[in-house]
Amino acid sequence: MEATRATHSVREKFVEDMVRYAPLANSVSCGRLMRLGGTLHRLSVAKSLSPNQAARLERVKAKIVKTCERMQCSALFRDSGLFVAVPNGNELLVVEVPVV
Repeated sequence: MEATRATHSVREKFVEDMVRYAPLANSVSCGRLMRLGGTLHRLSVAKSLSPNQAARLERVKAKIVKTCERMQCSALFRDSGLFVAVPNGNELLVVEVPVV
């Protein structure tokens, strides 16, 4: 499954939602999260991973978790996609990270 790059408006909507709901999110950290999400997607859809690529995939996941912790949200890895769970009052808002 090949994902296309997110449009500018989709990326801006993601940043807007994250800044609104995640306590410590800013446009720089959201941009980093989108880039890491794109790398995660490209590595996860690869047919077979070499040992170096498998290690890189684990490093990318660790960076995603660390970036989310800094923004006080949590990362959800599903299939080849990345979602972020952000507290919204008494609810948990789940936002899909656009592929960049």
